[in-house]
Amino acid sequence: MRKNIFWFLLFLSCNLSALEDFDIKWNIGNIGLGINNFQNENYHGNEVFVDLLNIGIQHNYTRIGLEYSPAKYWSWEYFNENNNKIFEKQCWSFINLNLYWNTFDIKFFDEKWNFYFGPFTGINYMYVSKFNINWNDYIYSAGLRIGLAMNFNENIYYNILGGEIGYRNFDGKNTFYFCIKVDLLIISIIFFSSLLND
Repeated sequence: MRKNIFWFLLFLSCNLSALEDFDIKWNIGNIGLGINNFQNENYHGNEVFVDLLNIGIQHNYTRIGLEYSPAKYWSWEYFNENNNKIFEKQCWSFINLNLYWNTFDIKFFDEKWNFYFGPFTGINYMYVSKFNINWNDYIYSAGLRIGLAMNFNENIYYNILGGEIGYRNFDGKNTFYFCIKVDLLIISIIFFSSLLND
């Protein structure tokens, strides 16, 4: 099933890239860090996440787009007011969608680079942990996002860096959050080049 989704999205991105009205923004995946500050609760949380194969389709003139990731791994740790760990959780989510509007979408250096900034809303659902689907678990997010992408071929951009800040409904609990994410390919290149230099 996941293999069919991958080929469908790849086919879709290749066909849409031929249309001048759309930009494709994608990457192999991200690794990210985040902070959650829960409201009306006596704890806060940190998160580490890895998402795989992000594909976004953006309309050029309105700069409104939809982004999808077929798999995202999450690891959360919750701490009380004394910074003692009270809970941790690891799981995967398989429905990861973002609807965004890049209010500012600036191309520079002969359109080789693309800086974007604007509001977004997103949902993460179908969480799986220990081979069980947790149907009641979800994350709804809304806020502002920022990012940097590199132009591969006219309408195809590769996401390098990103960040989000805003409101999040975390399984019914309200939280303000902030996260940053970096492309896995870039991290891998930096890591292996540092090994070769040693």
